Amino acid sequence: MKLPRPQPTKRLAAQVTAAVVGVGALSVGLATQATSDAPVLYPDAERHAPSALPDRVILTPTATPATSQSVSWRTSSEVSTAQAQIAPMAPGPNFEATATTTMAPAVDAVQADLGFPVKFHTVTFGDLAPDTEYLYRVGDGVNWSAWYEFETASDKADPFSFIYYGDAQNYVHEHVSRVFRRAFSDRPQADLIVHAGDLVDVADRDNEWGEWFDAAGWINGGVNSIAVPGNHEYRSGALSPYWDKQFEFPKNGPTALDAAHPETAYFTDYQGVRFIGLNSNFSSNQEMIQAQADFLDQALEENPGQWSVVTFHHPVYAMTGTRNNQLVRDLWNPIFEKHGVDLVLQGHDHTYGRGNMKNASSGVSGVHNGTVYVVSVSGQKMYDLNQGENWSGNGAELEKTDEGTQLYQLIDVDGDKIRYEARRADGTFHDGVTITKKADGTKTVRTVDESGTPLVPEPTEPPTTEPTTPPTPAVKVPGRIGTVKVSGSRAAARRTVRWTAPRTTGGAPVRAYRIVVKRGSKVLVNRTVRGNQRSLAVARAKLRTGRHVVTVTAQNTAGWSPATRVAFQVRQR
Repeated sequence: MKLPRPQPTKRLAAQVTAAVVGVGALSVGLATQATSDAPVLYPDAERHAPSALPDRVILTPTATPATSQSVSWRTSSEVSTAQAQIAPMAPGPNFEATATTTMAPAVDAVQADLGFPVKFHTVTFGDLAPDTEYLYRVGDGVNWSAWYEFETASDKADPFSFIYYGDAQNYVHEHVSRVFRRAFSDRPQADLIVHAGDLVDVADRDNEWGEWFDAAGWINGGVNSIAVPGNHEYRSGALSPYWDKQFEFPKNGPTALDAAHPETAYFTDYQGVRFIGLNSNFSSNQEMIQAQADFLDQALEENPGQWSVVTFHHPVYAMTGTRNNQLVRDLWNPIFEKHGVDLVLQGHDHTYGRGNMKNASSGVSGVHNGTVYVVSVSGQKMYDLNQGENWSGNGAELEKTDEGTQLYQLIDVDGDKIRYEARRADGTFHDGVTITKKADGTKTVRTVDESGTPLVPEPTEPPTTEPTTPPTPAVKVPGRIGTVKVSGSRAAARRTVRWTAPRTTGGAPVRAYRIVVKRGSKVLVNRTVRGNQRSLAVARAKLRTGRHVVTVTAQNTAGWSPATRVAFQVRQR
């Protein structure tokens, strides 16, 4: 504010007057500013508006994930030259010269409820090499996404990990995003993420799908997602108009679902595991449930792998209230038991429960030889438990429950063993089992603690009258790595991670080490090396400037050791 210049003969009086006027004007100005600058809710239509720049990038598996890979993304409706580029992984930027381009098929726009049309594009890369890292990006030839990374599946039954979530559904931005981040931080090497339905609350609300994609962010673009629809992916009996456009799932399910429920039942084979997704949203439609039962029976009969995992939304055994999914239980459950399905992963009831059929029990609590049935929830919406009435009343028994808790599940597949673990949103351990399967298909399921140790010790051979060799002690996971060091200057072209053997081997030789280097939440290096190796050289091109954390774990036949971490700095060259 510019004040009038006072007359020389009245300078002092004018200065006092001006000061008072200035203070008053300032007070009024501040009051006006406080009122006009009050925060307002940012409009969903602006927050989630599409543009020529790709967003909602997500990987989904094909039926042959060792040699092909699908990716989908969203743009504004004027984009007509959607395309994707792919190149083999490289340590430097020159890979762009070798990238190949695949044009996306032309698609019609979808009208979003926020008032704008959008397009969803898909490209499936083919003729890829198994167990190989690639870089890819999507765009229109001018406007591009960042370069993402993915790795094709091995064509062998190599060890791998995956993550499983129950319903996200409500307040995904506020409450579910932390669950997704925590889970991926705990399993940065995960190859798949399984979503058991109710990803959103209202099937055709663009802002809710926007929040769901934002919650996982770049993880969706680097890790394959397997998803099935819950009841909230339907509205007035119709499947979300986004479903088969924003996800590209294998088209190998029952033809009865193709017209009105495309890509809601399917299977894919990943490194010795057949993953089967089903659509359980037909509580009074026996024809649809039966069509999927026939598909399920055949898919399990022809399973080329050792393991089988089935996911759908409405649980075989309900956890809350008086819910009762009888058609699912009557038509699907006998098939699960007939083929010895290993894991049945479900949602819908906004609680946690794990159990099995009573006739699979060994008579010892925490030990059985049947299918593991799980219900879980990742989101904010919670229900009360019903004390397992739907389980006990239908020939099943609950082993572990929880309510009022957000959870995520980490599953490690390694040879003849699956390790399953449920963790709470704060990362603390809640529940765990190991499934051990022999070559003839017989298996034992044991409840385990956080370290993977069975709560009920495995039986030992009874003593004989003749001297015998002492029984071999039970193998445990290795102890922590003794020391981890990173050599090389901060600006060196190569840094070397060195480590010592674990403090204890757990009673079995160490057969592998896993080295993971992260900057923030971004995984930069994820390597598994042989048990006789004690160092790993990391090229500067794989790192970023700033603070990094390297994690080293050891593996024996019982599983992976607790992690040993050390931080190191990288300076720009």
